[in-house]
Amino acid sequence: MKYAFNVIFYNLFGAGAGLAVGAYLGHLHQLWVIIPVVLAGVFLIAAIITTTMIVKMERAAKNAGVSLKRKDIILQAGQEYTVAKRSKIRPGEYQVMSTDENDKSFNLRINDYVKEYKHNTTVVLAEGDTISPRSANVILR
Repeated sequence: MKYAFNVIFYNLFGAGAGLAVGAYLGHLHQLWVIIPVVLAGVFLIAAIITTTMIVKMERAAKNAGVSLKRKDIILQAGQEYTVAKRSKIRPGEYQVMSTDENDKSFNLRINDYVKEYKHNTTVVLAEGDTISPRSANVILR
């Protein structure tokens, strides 16, 4: 919704600015019809280009890749990890995320079962469980 309001605002502003500048210049040169229409079109096109660039930049910032936090655990694909109180992975509840922002889902083996998980899925690991990423590297948070 925010993007729609940006598009409407910048496009209306561009067209209005073009009409205002065009009307002023048209009045000075006695071309009161042609110049405002041409400049309104030019300003409208500039506003559309500007709006498109702003929306793309906002979406890129919003969809930035996964960032690591201090206590995140990275699990490499193909390696098996055991959950224990005194190991790298302790019993508890974790969110599983792919390290590649293009992978929306990945395969993960917990104990004997391989299952497809989606990005930001919550899993509960108990003492003695084994976990092994199969298709991609995974972050436990």
